[in-house]
Amino acid sequence: MLRALEEVAAGMAVRQASRVFHVPRNTLRDRVSGRVTHGSLSGPKRKLSAADEEALVQYCLYCSAHGFPLTRARLLAYASAVMKKRSQDEHQPPLGKRWWLCFRRRHAAVLSMRTPDNIDRARACCATMETVSRYFVLLEKTLTEHGLRDKPAQVYNCDETGFSMEKSRCKVLARRGTKHPFLQAPGTRDHVSVLACFNAAGEDVPPMVIYSKLGMGIRFNCLNRSSGELTIDFRLIINIFILKFTIYRLY
Repeated sequence: MLRALEEVAAGMAVRQASRVFHVPRNTLRDRVSGRVTHGSLSGPKRKLSAADEEALVQYCLYCSAHGFPLTRARLLAYASAVMKKRSQDEHQPPLGKRWWLCFRRRHAAVLSMRTPDNIDRARACCATMETVSRYFVLLEKTLTEHGLRDKPAQVYNCDETGFSMEKSRCKVLARRGTKHPFLQAPGTRDHVSVLACFNAAGEDVPPMVIYSKLGMGIRFNCLNRSSGELTIDFRLIINIFILKFTIYRLY
């Protein structure tokens, strides 16, 4: 269409330009005469302007990056509030499924719907650039002081992770391409905890699994690869760790 408009402006007839560039003649004539502005969209007027939608997209990305991604319902509520503020009609109905589908299609290159992973709010607040940098400085100092830089088998790391017992989680808006969007949670929901222990050489201690609402009198559950049993006393974890650490200290 743009090439056809340029050729008509240069002196080519509308009929000829329509035939050469394969565009509807009446459509081309409307744009040449100024009756229709080039680049305008057909159909009903959009509920929100392009600037308002872009602001909503940026807000979705901001919330997702900070651990509070928007669900479909929250986005519709915000968009409806913006529409009512811009509109002169006080009885304007809220936006619904059709606007939501069109919004997703218009911004599919930036936004996608994903199921978030819950992350504890305290952990999220501590995961700052300053805290992480300070940790690695301390780690390097500790390894150097104890002569462990060339002894990866003596450097162990234990980490606990939890599996939520929730049956379902609502999908949220996140930047397209994000593999694991996270959602900050109070950290009080029921879940199963797993304690994994590895050393820097890639060797591991059998994991320990802790179930919710079980007292310390209950034996902890973990996997014993030698016997195949699932219920193993917590002392086994300590013995395995001490045994491995002692052997590597001898070498």
